[in-house]
Amino acid sequence: MTAFDVEEGDDGMLEDTVRLDQLLTEPGDRLWYDYDFGDGWAHVVQVEAVLDEPPTAVRCITGRNACPPEDCGGIWGYADLAAWVRGGCDPAAVPAPFDTADEAHDWLPLDWHPDRFDPAEATAAIAAAMTGPVAVPAELAALRTRLELHGDPALTHLLEQASTHPVVEVGESAAARLLEPYLLLLEAIGDGVKLTAAGYLPPALVEDLAARTGVTEWWIGAANREDLTVPVARLRASARTLGLISVRKGHLAPTAVARRYRDRPLALWRRLIPGCRWAGLTSTGRPAGSPLR
Repeated sequence: MTAFDVEEGDDGMLEDTVRLDQLLTEPGDRLWYDYDFGDGWAHVVQVEAVLDEPPTAVRCITGRNACPPEDCGGIWGYADLAAWVRGGCDPAAVPAPFDTADEAHDWLPLDWHPDRFDPAEATAAIAAAMTGPVAVPAELAALRTRLELHGDPALTHLLEQASTHPVVEVGESAAARLLEPYLLLLEAIGDGVKLTAAGYLPPALVEDLAARTGVTEWWIGAANREDLTVPVARLRASARTLGLISVRKGHLAPTAVARRYRDRPLALWRRLIPGCRWAGLTSTGRPAGSPLR
């Protein structure tokens, strides 16, 4: 019985007082499991074998088809959604309850296709579900929860990997690559620059910084106004959060910490991230999660 059943006055044993190995003991034993009482996904769990020793890790051996997305309307809603995706996601035939194709794509898990199944991904998802959540700041935890509700476990997997990743010493050259966007910003502002009347970086500096960081290569627009060049604006904002720059009376300047360490990337890295000896690098050499990505 679920807690809801008990509240409704039904007779039975509360589900969280029973262990699965009390119910499933021999090959062929089965139990029925209902997931999402609104959509009504009925599962049958059957014992294939009983092992003398538990495996060192849980592993998905095989499977078929992608897991239906959350809240898709049960089997009938899923069938309509699956047919729409298999048909190429025609914007003129968006299934209910979506109004537009963009709305449907935003709701669906990333790269979801009803016929796609990867045992390795399923194994990773099982491992993540069985591992206690990695302690992270509240904002990151909220994002992790939001993505999981949409069927996207990518952030959960990354956090889990980061918590168990072998420690790698960061050297001078690696620190320079990790801090490259910030070092370029500090180099661009020098001893300080006067902001525009609206409080933005001068257009010439924005254009130069966008070009040197590679933003110009992919950003749509002239990339010469901070308020219209989001990556540069985010870079400046994060640099201020890290204590690398400050603004006073319309003048932006490097802080004392930035002045002291901007020519010593490794020392600056250790100053910004005390006790941290490892960091992931993207294929371009920029920090994972860089404000310029």
